[in-house]
Amino acid sequence: MNRLVIVGALVLLILIPTLICFGIMTVLRPSASNELASAEDVADAQGTITSFLDDLRGGHVEAAYKRTSGNFQGRQSKEDFQAWAEKYPQLTELQEESMTQKGSAKAKALAYDIVLSAKGKNRFKLYLALVKEDDAWKVDAVNAQ
Repeated sequence: MNRLVIVGALVLLILIPTLICFGIMTVLRPSASNELASAEDVADAQGTITSFLDDLRGGHVEAAYKRTSGNFQGRQSKEDFQAWAEKYPQLTELQEESMTQKGSAKAKALAYDIVLSAKGKNRFKLYLALVKEDDAWKVDAVNAQ
């Protein structure tokens, strides 16, 4: 009987800390949102940016707006986005000069600085943040500088 109590106590002393450590590791394990984006995701995101800019350059503001996330559309109406685009008429003239990824490429969120220019005119910089929504990259934030 004494031997059984000692074996039971040893099992509990080993088992309980092991289960506690396993539980803590499970809670602290990086989630999918911290996973890095694949090369295909990055290419798809850059394709979304190119299409978004092409829509703006072509004056297709409604098409560009459709490339924005639900969160973006909740913050900014189609009319507000139209007014924003009209505030920057140079968007229709500019050609992409460079696209620089900001920070690390997360599987569900990416950010880019885009430098645009036109002949004989100053450079124009856009910051775009993208999120993955329903397996498609969407523009979640736009900031013109």
